Amino acid sequence: MKIPEINKIILLVGLMGSGKTSVGKRLARKLSLPFVDGDAEIEKAAGLSLVDVLKCFGEAEYRAGEERVMKRLLKGAPCVLASGGGSFVAEQTRALAKENALTVWLKADINTLYHRTAGRTRRPFLLGDNETVKHKLQEYITEEYPYYSEADIVVETRDERVEYTVRHVIAAINNYYRKSGKKTENKGKQKMKIKELVFASHNAGKIAEIKQILTPLGISVKSAADMNLPDVAETGTTFAENSLLKSQTIAKAVGLPCIADDSGLCVDALNGAPGVYSARYAPDRDFDKGMDKLLNQMEQSADKSRKAHFSCVVSLAFPNGEYKLFEGRVDGTIATAKMTGTEGFGYDPLFVPDGYNISFAQMEKSEKNKISHRGRAMQKFKDYLASL
Repeated sequence: MKIPEINKIILLVGLMGSGKTSVGKRLARKLSLPFVDGDAEIEKAAGLSLVDVLKCFGEAEYRAGEERVMKRLLKGAPCVLASGGGSFVAEQTRALAKENALTVWLKADINTLYHRTAGRTRRPFLLGDNETVKHKLQEYITEEYPYYSEADIVVETRDERVEYTVRHVIAAINNYYRKSGKKTENKGKQKMKIKELVFASHNAGKIAEIKQILTPLGISVKSAADMNLPDVAETGTTFAENSLLKSQTIAKAVGLPCIADDSGLCVDALNGAPGVYSARYAPDRDFDKGMDKLLNQMEQSADKSRKAHFSCVVSLAFPNGEYKLFEGRVDGTIATAKMTGTEGFGYDPLFVPDGYNISFAQMEKSEKNKISHRGRAMQKFKDYLASL
């Protein structure tokens, strides 16, 4: 199946249980876009679970907060965005979606929705016994399906493997662009060989990694530090937003293609923290102190899982405003103590990738580059360079 090249937000809408998150994650990987969970962003903004937000503030404030979060996300970088169940009902959200996104309605019948949601305690609007849940679902179908019908694309979902639904979504996207005559890629796409670029970083460890990856390709890499360029403030709330802020700012300033990355460590037991705040999480940006802080907070957490992952979004921006995004991720666990070695930086001494019994800090640099989040994102970048 042809995988479309898309540089815009793909907004998935539908009722609770329609599969927006499970489909969205796999669709994002297929399209080489970041995945953003709207409900998770609401929890992050409130510092509470969805259930607690509703209990503490009531439905009106819950919906107002949901609308604020969706407004921010729909003005952000290209991604696959799984919206909250009722967020598309808001007129402002629908208007922004029409302007900035391609909206896909994952439409499911009541039996499918009931099967997927009954007995779940994380859905604040579907709490109650089985009959209550079924009655609420029917009310939501009646009230909200007319709004969902405004989506650009409708894909029927049923009890089937997620991979099949993802295929249906991709086929529907291809069909939508074919019928509408619109192009999926950015107009004026760059088709030039890149011989020189700037890496938007002052981090010596990252700079060394990037130069090791790109120099063999005949690309001359200058860093922001080499050019005495100031840091660009990372004011975004996702890795993609922060990465683009840096690459686009510097590309425009120096007149050269610029790559930037934003990456971080996401720990399950800490609800995804430190995430985009990984550098600032470390006191005085001292990662030894940051690792001590992380271990201490994990010790105090009620969740004893040690699962974690590193995420990285690499962006390539051109002086004319065009850009591309490349995402990488590596899963693993947090060690109970620092496993220091001769390599690595940041939180590397604490991170043991799946399938290994040594930390990133104990790996040879070349071995780490093959499996790391940044290495995987950069491999996608290298594949893109080869296609120019």
